[in-house]
Amino acid sequence: MSERLPRPVVRSEFRVHLREELLREAPSALVPAAAPRSAWWRPLAAACAAVLVLVAADMAAAQSLPGEPPFAIKSTAEEVRLLVATTRATRIDVLGERAERRLGELRRAAAQQRPAVAAESSLLLADALDRLAVEVLRAKQGDRTSEDDQAVRKAERIAEQHASAIDALLPIAPAAAKAALERAAEQARKIRAP
Repeated sequence: MSERLPRPVVRSEFRVHLREELLREAPSALVPAAAPRSAWWRPLAAACAAVLVLVAADMAAAQSLPGEPPFAIKSTAEEVRLLVATTRATRIDVLGERAERRLGELRRAAAQQRPAVAAESSLLLADALDRLAVEVLRAKQGDRTSEDDQAVRKAERIAEQHASAIDALLPIAPAAAKAALERAAEQARKIRAP
């Protein structure tokens, strides 16, 4: 039993063949794996795309009149702006801008001689001035900041312009719009009252 087995030896042919195989496989095995994207990449891209779609829709709806499909987008965007307004002054500004847009829509509807749209626009103008009057009244009765005072003065200027514009539109307005225009004129007077 003292006989020992010969020591294993790697044949030179096998060694050459193994070396060739390793060199052939090395380029693909040594390529670094692609860095994994963070988990937030796709949701961020989706959020950016959604924001772009909303901005594009809002821009497309900017010139729409009541009764047109994009008008709902415009109204929703205005409501969102009002919901995120954190101060009374900001709410007054947003409501004042809304009233100005409604007056512009009424003027366009009247210029295009679209009585049904003019009637709807006059109702929306009266509603916008109602909401503005309520907010201005709250500001006048409560504790006011300098921002509130500034916003109230701006709302009073808007109401003054609206009263003049409504007086000019009343004689040429369709019959269906007259009652709403008279209500809007009354709200404009309330805003200007001390």
